[in-house]
Amino acid sequence: MRSTLSWPRRSTSSTTSSGPRLTLILMSALLAPSCSSTTAGHTPVLPSSSALSTGAEPYGRDGTCPQSPDDLGLTPDGDFHGAPSQSHNFPTYFAGEYITNTQWQVTTESVDVIGAKFYRFPPYQLCSVDLDGTPGSGGIAHDPIPTTSGSYYVVGFFLSGNATCPPKIKQMELSAAGQSTTYEWDTAHHENARRGVYESEAWEFQATGPTATVTFQSLDQPSNSTKCGPVVTNISVTAVGSSESQKAPRLVPARDREGNSAGTS
Repeated sequence: MRSTLSWPRRSTSSTTSSGPRLTLILMSALLAPSCSSTTAGHTPVLPSSSALSTGAEPYGRDGTCPQSPDDLGLTPDGDFHGAPSQSHNFPTYFAGEYITNTQWQVTTESVDVIGAKFYRFPPYQLCSVDLDGTPGSGGIAHDPIPTTSGSYYVVGFFLSGNATCPPKIKQMELSAAGQSTTYEWDTAHHENARRGVYESEAWEFQATGPTATVTFQSLDQPSNSTKCGPVVTNISVTAVGSSESQKAPRLVPARDREGNSAGTS
């Protein structure tokens, strides 16, 4: 039996400012790991040679970011498709600017759009956003999405970290409708986006009005000079109970330290 990599390195916490916390009755596979106030272990997702050749069209066309094969629900641009995809000299967007061809606006400092050739998110390759731009701890907020007050929604996304420079532990806040949760990503043990290591995350919130704004915000310090932060992509927002919100995340087998696929030999 080959072993899989597993390190306890990520913790999350969640707070709400209004409305009761819903206990979701969803597939356990969707919330893997779930957002909670406890420290959780995990099995990191590592790339396999076969996974890297499937899924979305590699690197997109005409130097633009490719489109995710997933249905991203109320945020169809959660893969940043149509934005510039470069293998080097990543475009930086500053506070107030929109990422090209998307409804994602930079909220603070700056963010970098990382090309699909550079970071790998198997089973397909996508562009992603490093929330620590050049420089500064940045954030992105989607234009308001339609919601029904009192209903619950699931935000799904891929999370990783840029290990090129400090801090070693990346910190991020995800918020919507006055509720929030925080994430940490430890880049130790080569767990970073450059090596194709990421987690498929899910978090739910209760809508408080006809629209909601979903925001990803880096908490890295010092906020005006960091350059390597949390990395996010494949962001989706779906109503709880919808067929899309109950789909299990697309994960590929972890690999052991010798690079073999996990499983029985």
